[in-house]
Amino acid sequence: MEGMDGLQLLKEIPRIDPGLDTIIMTGFTRDSTYSDVIEAGASDFISKPFQLPELKAKIERLNRERKMQRELRDLNTALGVLLERGEKEREKISAQVVSNVKELIFPHLDKLKNSRLNAEQKDLVEIVESGLSKISPFMKNLSAQHTQISSMEIQVANLIKAGKRNKEISALLGVSLNTVMTYRYRLRTKLGLKRENANLRSYLKSIEF
Repeated sequence: MEGMDGLQLLKEIPRIDPGLDTIIMTGFTRDSTYSDVIEAGASDFISKPFQLPELKAKIERLNRERKMQRELRDLNTALGVLLERGEKEREKISAQVVSNVKELIFPHLDKLKNSRLNAEQKDLVEIVESGLSKISPFMKNLSAQHTQISSMEIQVANLIKAGKRNKEISALLGVSLNTVMTYRYRLRTKLGLKRENANLRSYLKSIEF
């Protein structure tokens, strides 16, 4: 071509139409390598003399790739919509949980607080009220990061974090002292503290929420 060669033309085409696929055809393969034409912007390369089936196969491949790209864009769009809906539904459910706790549980807790309770029962009511007022972000954070931790272990972890001693935890949960020690051991194992000389309560308090 007069004024420019094929590689120069390839570099100009994307400026005119960035979405256009190009296949460069040349009889001088020693002057331009495959990497040269791809780096210049071509989608593929064909040498003279060529057969129509070869050209057809290259065009069909480009069409398949374009179709796959469109399908991936559509899937990404659909996924984005689903994620947005899921987040809105999660927020809706969270709001419902908070509303139900305030309307259905807190009134009964207030009645309990105003009734004649012994020291242990008052501790239990305070723990329940404190946990519900926060919807227990500590428990949610702990269970989200360590899905293998059981609900009972989470209760023990919450009491440890609150500074309760083993005997107090045993009385509050209605389990033996040995059971509390077993839960503490399991927590250290599942949290990766079994071989570390780390304080369990300090670790639990360090969890961000």
